[in-house]
Amino acid sequence: MIAIRVGVVVFVASVFQVAVFSGWQLLGGFPDVLLVTVVSVALLRGAVAGALAGFAGGLIVDTATLGTLGVTSLLLAIAGINTPAVFLAGW
Repeated sequence: MIAIRVGVVVFVASVFQVAVFSGWQLLGGFPDVLLVTVVSVALLRGAVAGALAGFAGGLIVDTATLGTLGVTSLLLAIAGINTPAVFLAGW
């Protein structure tokens, strides 16, 4: 049941990232709601859940934007798997 909730949250964040937040510019940068979602999942559910959420969300974003398939997936999966380790290390 929790996996379904996480999946829905990641899907909604991916769709909002592509549809809404891709056109916004704030202080010279673009908000990345999907990265915040992946980091939150990784901190709350662990490194494996964060990596899976990052990969799935990145795959949705890559598919929707017709970008290079797998680049965003790889970066968000790395962020999801490294977040708990960095947090626990006290950085």
